[in-house]
Amino acid sequence: MQTAVLDANVLHRIADTFTADLESPFFNGAKIFYGGRPSAMQAEIRINGERHETASAAMTALDLPEPKVFTTVRYYALLLPVPDGGGEPSYPPGRLNGPVTEGLD
Repeated sequence: MQTAVLDANVLHRIADTFTADLESPFFNGAKIFYGGRPSAMQAEIRINGERHETASAAMTALDLPEPKVFTTVRYYALLLPVPDGGGEPSYPPGRLNGPVTEGLD
């Protein structure tokens, strides 16, 4: 079932339902859930921890396959914004300081 959901390319197919609501100029978290029992499946998309009703409804409308037994699929993605003119995202310069990064120059 996990392969079927990944192969359905869910985020790409419903991107127009949530991209205007992405808040961070750096990255946004997406949590995708599809699960339940036959004839009672639930689909949910959370963006930055909040349920996104429009995206969840769009995922439900994708007519994803139903399993024969109780099943859940969950995966996470980081969404990086693309500038209005296209091209690569722009990231501000930054540096982590501390014992983990010392000596990595």
